Amino acid sequence: MGWPAGLLIALVAGLVTGQEGLSNGKTKNGLIGYGIRLYEPACAHACWDTIAYMTNCTTDMSNSRFLNPDITAADRTTTDKSEVEENPYCNAQYEPYLQTLAWCIHQECQEETELDLERFWWDEGPGKDNSSVETYSQIWARVKDTPMEPINEHATLNYTATVPSDQWKLNYDNIVSLTRIEITHEKYALILFLSCALIPIGLSLLRFLPWPAAWVARFHAYIIDPPFIGHRQNELIGEVFMMPTRGQAFFIAYMWIINIVLSGTGYWFVPGSFWYKNDTHQHLTHVANRFGMLSFANIPLLILFAGRNNVLLWLTNWPRTTFLMMHRWIAVICMLEGVLHTFLFFYAYSVSWYAMTMSVLVTKGYWLWGAVGVVGLLVLVVSAVQPVRRRAYELFVVIHIVASILVLAGCYQHVVLRFGRQRGFETWMYVAVSVWGFDRAVRLMRACKRGVKKAYISPVDADYMRVDIPGVSARGHVYLHFPTISKWRVWESHPFSVAGSSCQNTNKFGYGLDLDKAIWPPVGDALSTPTHLATASWKPQAIQRKTGVTLFIKKQKGLTAKLGALNTGDEGIPVLMEGSYNEEVSFLQENHLQPTPDYQNIICFAGGVGITGVLPFLDKFGGLTSHGSKRLFWTVRSMPLVYAVEDMLGAYAGAQGSERRWGDIDVSVSFGRFSIRSALQEHLDWVTGGSIVVVCGPAGMADQVRMLVTSMAAEPERKNKPLKLIVESFAW
Repeated sequence: MGWPAGLLIALVAGLVTGQEGLSNGKTKNGLIGYGIRLYEPACAHACWDTIAYMTNCTTDMSNSRFLNPDITAADRTTTDKSEVEENPYCNAQYEPYLQTLAWCIHQECQEETELDLERFWWDEGPGKDNSSVETYSQIWARVKDTPMEPINEHATLNYTATVPSDQWKLNYDNIVSLTRIEITHEKYALILFLSCALIPIGLSLLRFLPWPAAWVARFHAYIIDPPFIGHRQNELIGEVFMMPTRGQAFFIAYMWIINIVLSGTGYWFVPGSFWYKNDTHQHLTHVANRFGMLSFANIPLLILFAGRNNVLLWLTNWPRTTFLMMHRWIAVICMLEGVLHTFLFFYAYSVSWYAMTMSVLVTKGYWLWGAVGVVGLLVLVVSAVQPVRRRAYELFVVIHIVASILVLAGCYQHVVLRFGRQRGFETWMYVAVSVWGFDRAVRLMRACKRGVKKAYISPVDADYMRVDIPGVSARGHVYLHFPTISKWRVWESHPFSVAGSSCQNTNKFGYGLDLDKAIWPPVGDALSTPTHLATASWKPQAIQRKTGVTLFIKKQKGLTAKLGALNTGDEGIPVLMEGSYNEEVSFLQENHLQPTPDYQNIICFAGGVGITGVLPFLDKFGGLTSHGSKRLFWTVRSMPLVYAVEDMLGAYAGAQGSERRWGDIDVSVSFGRFSIRSALQEHLDWVTGGSIVVVCGPAGMADQVRMLVTSMAAEPERKNKPLKLIVESFAW
């Protein structure tokens, strides 16, 4: 936690104190067209650009303030030099230049106010480079009665000259076109960012309309819950690809469509513009810049969707797994746009559309930092594939943090070194860093508010362990950091599901427990289990501790393997707990499970340690007026895990039968696979009213329950028995 926070602080410091860009001028805040006035008034900027290259303050008449400083403009080149040496201060001291500029402004800007012209003179024109220069009004008053000569574009300007309107008009048209396109770049970037951030909120608010429950159930069965293609959603396809649900696929499609549409529309071109080598060069430049701007707008979305403390989680009913799915897809889009931006400019340099050679280009700071940003995006996408995340989570976290910081720093330096802080492109990086910083700050507060606690680890069997953390309370998911195990990896925290609260000699559910007694009718062939489940040596905990949270963790690789090798006994190990994260973090969440007239029953399917994901739902689904059914089907590999959970609940009695009773919950324990279809069908035939179906377990089980529920919910005869599906899975 501390390491990324420290890097974030260093990054913010770099953004604030970073080097000024190649472009001189005052820092501007906002975006072009939204707080930043670009080349206004255009008539005055056209005058300035028309005569700027004709003084003896520059060595290359191809120079234009509106283009890359290394551009070659075919119709204006009068020198073989490839390096531009301009001295704005020299122009600000050069009297013929100032007088000619004032005359041109007076001639071409008659519709502009005196205030706007003076603002240009001091903020954009000669006054920005030399505060001792006279005002526009003073110079015009002195020159208006001076005899004028027509300007000679092939000679050095050493006299007060008039600028032909046709020559001025060429620059004016180019400036107006460029300004319009730059404003459109920012407008489209805002449309992209705001629509992708606000549409989830708008769609979530629709659920507050009085839709019939049966209609909602069928809508989810057809449109929202099924996999987009096929029958697998949680199970990986080809060990790499996770299939989105249909609801997720619609929003993913929107993100692709809006990016494609915004990258291909809204361009204005000036045929034969002398600012570019040819028309293809002009088109390519604007398209490349559009890709770059859309990529910048996607970076804050990329970080927003990934955050544990995502503001959208608080304002929508979308689960975090959905936002993580969006995060992965927006990362691909952002990366592709960055690559296209780089490739198009790389191509332009390779065909000599610019005076600067490739060997010189690759030494420029803005180009090198841009390359860092693009490479960082590539690393983020490639290193985040499912096999890496699942098999080397610790490595994935390190790469993700380092690459993210490189992307932010690279993109920021790319635009600041190129344009200074005058065009507002860096604003997108400020937004991204703010989103990331907010998430990290809230994480730190969540982790530190409880202080360092003790975690007591005890083995359940060869596959599972129990972790008790006294003195805290939590529900849903928590992130644990073990300082003595992770050591120098202070940023490393791992997600786990909270099974429930454990306390001394307390029955958590508050009911008289009647084990081995089931009030729900037999399920026939639903449970394909032996009469006696496989057992192993297990004893309830002899050590009594104060109330806290209990987690059951399956031993895998990495941290869990190290934890599994421990048996802390009464010693415990230090732990920081960040959380809890659950559906109640949302102000508008609809998964605050309580019985309703439409949904009176709950049926849960759990596989192994997936029991930790469904117990909170069973615990909260109740009340004095509840008359529905609470049913749990749990498949396990051995009985010790069952006994350990019952011990946590205060329900342990050493029973070995498959049918059990935990308070008002009917529990069927299966050793091995069982018929989910039969169990679900018989339950739905027996109960009255609608049912909420919760599943937490292996990917195959989750996908099977998803397909069964969506197919049953779509049946016309289920009109009076609607179904709602909740897949309790945690993805990262």
